[in-house]
Amino acid sequence: MRGFILDFFNYFVFFYTSTLATCFILFAFLSFISLKRRKSYYVESYIRKTIKESPYTPGVSVIAPAYNEEKTIIDNVSSMLALEYPVFEVIIVNDGSTDNSWEVIEELKQRSPHVRGIKFRRNYGKSPGLHCGFQRAKGDVVITMDADLQDSPDEIPELYRMITEDGYDLVSGWKKKRYDPLSKTIPTKLFNATARKFSGIKNLHDFNC
Repeated sequence: MRGFILDFFNYFVFFYTSTLATCFILFAFLSFISLKRRKSYYVESYIRKTIKESPYTPGVSVIAPAYNEEKTIIDNVSSMLALEYPVFEVIIVNDGSTDNSWEVIEELKQRSPHVRGIKFRRNYGKSPGLHCGFQRAKGDVVITMDADLQDSPDEIPELYRMITEDGYDLVSGWKKKRYDPLSKTIPTKLFNATARKFSGIKNLHDFNC
């Protein structure tokens, strides 16, 4: 009886995590398809007309999707802007937040001409947010970061150096220590394992980082 219960528990955990990972991949795929079909679902806002019409090309564009991150956006963006880059832009994508995230973004845009904002009418997910950010980015190097401070802005100089000096076309980070609950970390680990298996890329730890 005990062996039966253990076997049942093991099968349950396996199928549960597999189902979550499959749903995650399917959701990402459907979000991408939806984004392709609907290009009018977002409203982009610029703080100053000079930013919209400026001919300069930033050296670095940082894209940061945000969903209900009003408490962390200011600290995150302030850390980015404190980096020593003469030409720099931060694109914050408000992914249909229900808190005051957009108001915080507009306040940051008032403070700095290097901050730009994209506003979604509802929550579409991280992938569409990054896609729109890539479309609007002007930088020679584009770096993606989460707005919840799990990605440290202090890593930006090293990522930029590896691309501009070491000659890499793509550099990926890795969250060695995560602060997410098990309900998120287990499906993430299973998703990364599945992605490594089917993509053939064995040395990339986090496909969503």
